[in-house]
Amino acid sequence: MLYLARAAAVVALLCLAGCGGTGPAGSVAPTPAASTATPAAKAAHPLTEAQIQAATLKAGELTGWQFDDHPTMHDNSSTAKPAACQPLENVRTGALDPNPVATVGIFALKTSAPSQGIAVDVELNAYPDSNVAKQIVGQLRDAVSACGSGYAGGVLKFPTVTGHAAPSVGDEAVSFKVAGPGARDMSWYTMVRSGATLVTFDAAGPMTDGDTVPEDLVRAQVAKVEKAQS
Repeated sequence: MLYLARAAAVVALLCLAGCGGTGPAGSVAPTPAASTATPAAKAAHPLTEAQIQAATLKAGELTGWQFDDHPTMHDNSSTAKPAACQPLENVRTGALDPNPVATVGIFALKTSAPSQGIAVDVELNAYPDSNVAKQIVGQLRDAVSACGSGYAGGVLKFPTVTGHAAPSVGDEAVSFKVAGPGARDMSWYTMVRSGATLVTFDAAGPMTDGDTVPEDLVRAQVAKVEKAQS
């Protein structure tokens, strides 16, 4: 399960950082805000796996963050109930539908305040054309709006889904928060489309500086993807 995989990765990276590394219940979710394309946004060709690997953030590229390779763990068998919430479950399990032609994952750990210790799974997903990527973002946005009172993903139940204003990056973006099966479980998600590339961020941890995935991480990663597509 992603919760357990991420927890193990957090322990490993916290050790690295500590050893000298650099550094809901009841309300209906509001309609999630989506960012609009910035004037600088450009049409882009699909990236190859080698290109998206090169486009991931690396050590030393963003102050206050530590990065490591993170194998993508896709679970294509998890079904959401109600069915309208399936796009949410696809993001949670890293199993976007349709599958990307290439995907690469990294793990980001916040090594300084605020929100020190927050862990973020980041995935770059390349599609053959932007229309497919647009469709996935649209379906996710609809699911966030439809599933405010929560949903079941496999054997897990998520009590609430809350949409949030998305950062103005890429061509469009969706941000939301999902309450987990445990009383203290919470995950924050952002999906950004840049041309035919989707970048997903799945964060968990001490979110003390806001209620979304840290924006400096989102902006830095999307900017590197856009540079690769230019």
